[in-house]
Amino acid sequence: MIYMLYNDGMAKTMTYILRRIDPAFWRRVRAKAALEGISLNTLILKLLTKWLGVFVLAALCSACGNQPFAPSGAGDAFTYPPMLAPVLAAIDQDPWIHPLLNDRLGSYVRRNLAGIVLDYSLPAEIGATFNRETHLLHWNPRNTPETMAIVKLAGVLLHEARHGEGFRHDCDGRDRTFTQGGAFAVQILYLEQQQFGNDAAGLRRDWIGCS
Repeated sequence: MIYMLYNDGMAKTMTYILRRIDPAFWRRVRAKAALEGISLNTLILKLLTKWLGVFVLAALCSACGNQPFAPSGAGDAFTYPPMLAPVLAAIDQDPWIHPLLNDRLGSYVRRNLAGIVLDYSLPAEIGATFNRETHLLHWNPRNTPETMAIVKLAGVLLHEARHGEGFRHDCDGRDRTFTQGGAFAVQILYLEQQQFGNDAAGLRRDWIGCS
């Protein structure tokens, strides 16, 4: 419900109902709200207020014989904490095509994650966790380019983007096999390509295979 104040000083209300929302668009809206630290209702009100202004201008243009233009949405920008800018830059500038992804690394991450938000509630042992409802990646603020190698952080980002594509761990947080091409396989191959062989070997030993 939106409260509108008219020139006569009387406050009137209008209601809105969201119908047939595209899931990808809705994920972006929720990601934007989380990044700005506001509720969905507050963000929707902001967007509707902006849209109403565009609508009035469009009506005026239409009266002049021009085509009305569509209201702007939440935007398609992939949002992430500024401290992770070096990590995103590293994968964006990497020309390597991952054999399991068949896409540029930066494009793959943006295609499968709605955005990244800092989550101060995460325990130290959890670097990041993917939320399947919002498609947001919740990132542990302890893990920054100052505390961990950018390659390792990028590997975690690719791992979580694989979850965004729909791949889940089979048992106790592990992948049953490497050949199934799950999140750990994606991370391991990237680390090996970046010459982080010891880290890749540790993941193979500890996180591939179910007991």
